[in-house]
Amino acid sequence: RKGRRADLASRLSDAFGCALPEAGRRTEGNDLALVSTGPGAWLACREHGGYAFSESLAETLSGLASVTDQSDAFAVLRLSGPRVKAVLAKGVFLDLADEAFPHGHAAATQCGHVGVTLWRLASEEAGDPVYEVAMFRSYAESFWHWLSLNAAEYGLVVDPAR
Repeated sequence: RKGRRADLASRLSDAFGCALPEAGRRTEGNDLALVSTGPGAWLACREHGGYAFSESLAETLSGLASVTDQSDAFAVLRLSGPRVKAVLAKGVFLDLADEAFPHGHAAATQCGHVGVTLWRLASEEAGDPVYEVAMFRSYAESFWHWLSLNAAEYGLVVDPAR
């Protein structure tokens, strides 16, 4: 709610151990991650929960924020590997260098003509960068097609366990 940002940040910290991210950032806490998607707007991400989670979040943030369940609206892909930056660079107009887009950075952008929200996670043990890409579910097939074509030269491997 207007003028309640500090109260919202405090409630999120108390309830989830999660800081309210600044523009272009992602934060995480106890079983919750928040991605800045625009002025005064954040995408709350959780591995599991669905509608029950959004109801619980709405109750927790009552009077401080509006919560809309988007769990069926988005597809989220986790991308990693030694050439993931090279693949993404074919479709996004962002500087993905470690110094320019480190762990915790996020951006609403386009990738292969699909609107996406992209954020960087901590690198894997091997040091390879890890990204998550969220897009409207209805565009997931188009994005997957783009990804398959552009990652083929690097030996794209799909790991369904993740």
